[in-house]
Amino acid sequence: MGYALAGLLAGLTTTVVGLGGGLMLLLALGAMAGPQAALAWTAPALLVGNVHRVWMYRSQLDRKITWALVRGALPGSLLGAVLAVGAPPMLLQLGMLAMTGVMLAQRAGWLRWRPGTRLITPASFANGAICATTGGAGALTAPLLLAAGLSGEAWIATQSAGAVAMHAGRLAGYGVGGLVSAEGLGVSAGLAAALVVGNALGGRIRTFIPARGRSGLELAAVLVCVGMALFGVVTATKPAPTAAQALPTAPNTSHVVGQVQSAAPDQAAIRSAEVHSCVQTRPLRLPLWQRSACPASWVVADQPPNR
Repeated sequence: MGYALAGLLAGLTTTVVGLGGGLMLLLALGAMAGPQAALAWTAPALLVGNVHRVWMYRSQLDRKITWALVRGALPGSLLGAVLAVGAPPMLLQLGMLAMTGVMLAQRAGWLRWRPGTRLITPASFANGAICATTGGAGALTAPLLLAAGLSGEAWIATQSAGAVAMHAGRLAGYGVGGLVSAEGLGVSAGLAAALVVGNALGGRIRTFIPARGRSGLELAAVLVCVGMALFGVVTATKPAPTAAQALPTAPNTSHVVGQVQSAAPDQAAIRSAEVHSCVQTRPLRLPLWQRSACPASWVVADQPPNR
């Protein structure tokens, strides 16, 4: 339920404000499941969400600027994703905090960067690498789109098209690094559905909000991201749950057998007949939910022992 709500708010935020939703989703999942799991789960979900957003505003898409963004963002995000796989979690959390600081500095007017249109492709390469490790693609893409003279729906459509390339590249990189799993893709599917619903709601709400009101919402989104990033850094000192532990667990109807500390053989036989047995096996072959329930090298057998 928490993942779905985070996806819904992320889609709504990006569609209404134009940025911040993806980073907000990444920070929320990072607090719940750790930064590596959050990066891997958000990649396919945000890919679907941005494809949907491009479709919504396809008539406003600037194809020339889009191609310039894609040429840099795709290889940059692929490289950044490969590097993120082996990065320490605290380093990733600090990177996310730094990105929220960049967003706040831009919004406050402390950081003003207006690149020329010839720099869009190389800047997109760097943007893709940063997005794959810390998120915050919208904040770094914004100066590029301003330099191209885009605004409004054209901004949203073109920014989303560049984000499609970024998320496709980082998804491929996470896959190469082993962060993508079948269970994680199940979480991503739920997030993607929530993002699409959030996009649709945001598209309707956006028409009723004047430009000045959207500016205030942009500041609010940035401040929320800063707060979430600070919370992530503070809690990063605690042991973060693994991706397997953060996934919804299947009902476990079996029981783990403890060692029977009894001198009487007949009592041990009675005890073992009442519960299922554990057999030693290779733990990597176990489903994730069984790995989190049993000791490291034990698995619950399906059948009770022979009497």
